[in-house]
Amino acid sequence: MIPVADRPAAQARVERFTREHPQAVLYDATAQVLLDVASGKPLPLDWAAMAWISDGVDTETRRPYLVLTREDGLTLALADQ
Repeated sequence: MIPVADRPAAQARVERFTREHPQAVLYDATAQVLLDVASGKPLPLDWAAMAWISDGVDTETRRPYLVLTREDGLTLALADQ
C-alpha cells in the first residue's frame, strides 16, 4: 500500500500501471484524468481526496489490478479485464 501522503510515489504507481495496461486505461498526468478505454469515459482524479493505492491480483485470472481508495472509503479498481 502506498499512502497518498506520498503523492509522488502514488502518482508514479498510477502512471506505471496505465503505461503497462494502455488497452484498458490511460492517464493524463497534466490534467489528472483517467480514461476508461472501453467506454471512452474520463474520470478526474482528486489527489486531495485519495488515501491509499494498493496492488492486487485477481485470484481467477492472475491479472494485476490497482485499487485507489479515497478518504471517504470509496474505491476504484483499475484492471485489464
